[in-house]
Amino acid sequence: MNEIDFEKNEELLKTKQFHQLNDEEKQQVLATMAETEYIAMNELYAHMRSHRSELVDPPASVKSALDKVLAAKKAKSNIFRFPIPAYQVAAMAIFFFLIGFIMVFIPSQLIEPCNLAGS
Repeated sequence: MNEIDFEKNEELLKTKQFHQLNDEEKQQVLATMAETEYIAMNELYAHMRSHRSELVDPPASVKSALDKVLAAKKAKSNIFRFPIPAYQVAAMAIFFFLIGFIMVFIPSQLIEPCNLAGS
């Protein structure tokens, strides 16, 4: 059983009209589509090639609408402009917990007062 090479079919569609195909290429193409389909798709590719360089200008209303959206987005004031990653928040929470733990649970007798008078 012959396998269908869709990439080759697409290349043929882009480069050759149906009447330019040799017998082997015609058999391959006709295994996947009818002659009229091939002709229509070939014309579509030709149309796309000829209009590839044309630029489409959007209406002026599109630009003004996009400008309004951009201005509204810039005008928003956000306290959290620079979000802090979750791992940094967790590290700071652990750090402050440990500082509090050390300050509360270390007995005061372990800390000997300094005798500056020299007694």
